[in-house]
Amino acid sequence: MFGLWILLPLLFVGLVLYWALVVTEGAYLGRRVVGLLYDWTPGYYDRVKAITWREDREWLIAPLLRRLQAVPCPRVLDVGTGTGRFPAALLADDGFRGWVWGVDISAGMLGRARERLLPLQVRLCLVQQDAEQLPFGDEAFHAVVCLETIEFTPQPERTIDELVRVLKPGGTLLMSNRVAWARWFPGRVYDDDELADLLATYPLRELQIHSWNSFYDLVWVHKAEQNPSVQ
Repeated sequence: MFGLWILLPLLFVGLVLYWALVVTEGAYLGRRVVGLLYDWTPGYYDRVKAITWREDREWLIAPLLRRLQAVPCPRVLDVGTGTGRFPAALLADDGFRGWVWGVDISAGMLGRARERLLPLQVRLCLVQQDAEQLPFGDEAFHAVVCLETIEFTPQPERTIDELVRVLKPGGTLLMSNRVAWARWFPGRVYDDDELADLLATYPLRELQIHSWNSFYDLVWVHKAEQNPSVQ
């Protein structure tokens, strides 16, 4: 019985640590911890995500290029770029003639991205920065992408504020919405209806939500145009 009283607290502490460091990837421990965890694990991250990356051309790149077809040289921002998954797929497509900016809080992730994207960096800029304080002016990008990131930021609504702020009128916002294990992210996730209601408070239109994988839905939406012409 005495051993059980020791074992139960240890088990509880272990479960809390697993939730804080593995399930939520340090999201509730602050930006510094999140950055450090990702600094230490870029190789592991690539191995875990390798299977889903095979479908990026179909699910992410082709639909985005259709939305950008009227823009000769689009500027695309990828927030939470990690090891450069999205820029790699976009820049490898012959139909894309624009530039990509990738933002991430982790220096380790960005270092991995620079290595793998070295041949493509003539049209790529990687920046270490918090998603809630993007270092760009208003309406700077024709498309803004934020995949598997929002629930790991301290204030998801502040992140969405920034995504919309830097998007040009008429531009495309692509983001993911977590649908699996959502209960383990209190205050950080929305169901699809809640997210639709939130996005309705911004100057956004033509919302589309599609199932993507077992953890996320994909959310496509356009920023309302103030001027019909796209600069």
